[in-house]
Amino acid sequence: ELEGVDLVIANKDKDQLVKTIDQTIVLDNAPSRWSRPGKTNLIQLDQNQKTRRFIKVQDGCRNQCSFCIVTSLRGDEKSRTEDDIVEEIDLAVAMGQKEVVLTGVHLGGYSHDIDTTLSDLVRSILDRTQVPRLRLSSLEPWDLPKDFATLWQSPRLMPHLHLPLQSGCDATLKRMARRCMVKSYKKLVEDIRANVPDVSITTDLIVGFPGETEDEWKQTMDTVADIRFSDMHIFTYSPREGTKAATLPDKVPHDIAKKRSKAMHALAKDMKQTYLKKNQDSMRSVLWEKQITDLEGFSILSGYTDNYFRARHRLKSSNDFRGTIQNLRVKSFSENGQLNFD
Repeated sequence: ELEGVDLVIANKDKDQLVKTIDQTIVLDNAPSRWSRPGKTNLIQLDQNQKTRRFIKVQDGCRNQCSFCIVTSLRGDEKSRTEDDIVEEIDLAVAMGQKEVVLTGVHLGGYSHDIDTTLSDLVRSILDRTQVPRLRLSSLEPWDLPKDFATLWQSPRLMPHLHLPLQSGCDATLKRMARRCMVKSYKKLVEDIRANVPDVSITTDLIVGFPGETEDEWKQTMDTVADIRFSDMHIFTYSPREGTKAATLPDKVPHDIAKKRSKAMHALAKDMKQTYLKKNQDSMRSVLWEKQITDLEGFSILSGYTDNYFRARHRLKSSNDFRGTIQNLRVKSFSENGQLNFD
């Protein structure tokens, strides 16, 4: 009934999106802004200009975190086959893309509905494709199998893991309906760091969750300070209609939540600077994604390191380095988390 809406397609039917639109909606002419000279539409933009491809390997989520509405919108978990994923990665490599990022609504839920595991998928990709860099997106900590750290025996798997913590207090985690308590999370991080040298571990954290007392907040600060993340995504809690969390009592006043958020951001900045300092003078693999020329004729390169930090390099050269991977020594780092190689 909304103005401008011609069709609503359920998430479970999105694989039939084009076919459904073709059968349902008549479009005589596409607006001119959808195309550019020499191209029929934006879908045919030159993909060789890109260096990284995000490949969605599964959809849906079976978790029931009390603050999340995703489970009611995305439906049952559905995994793609290894052959299908490998075929898409081979296409990406053939187009010149140097890095693939495996993603999903609940990436750790991959294989829940098929006879394989996420570890098997990663090994298959490393064995059957020539992609130079493979990266994993966010993974829930309880989804990592015991043999997961052994995957990093391959240097093509990037040393970065994003493991959402959400809170550093068990009482808060229980209200969130999280499936990993603080002790288990710390043990997992210790095991990963013991097996993956120089790994960068980042996380998500929610500040001001309903019922979060001063003592619970202090526990969270202490937990985060003890783990020492290399970077964090910090969110001030806001209710989502239809979630259990939205009905919980003892809401945290906005001013207190903002104060806690400010304190956590300060801690996160300190931890990030400490991690970057450890990287100074080390050798890092960098995939250059963008390149411009400054007023002095120097090329300014930007991209990402293997441990997923922004990288910058300034050099006197007219060569095009976009899409190339280089091993360089870190010379300095900036407050915004950028590693400099010039």
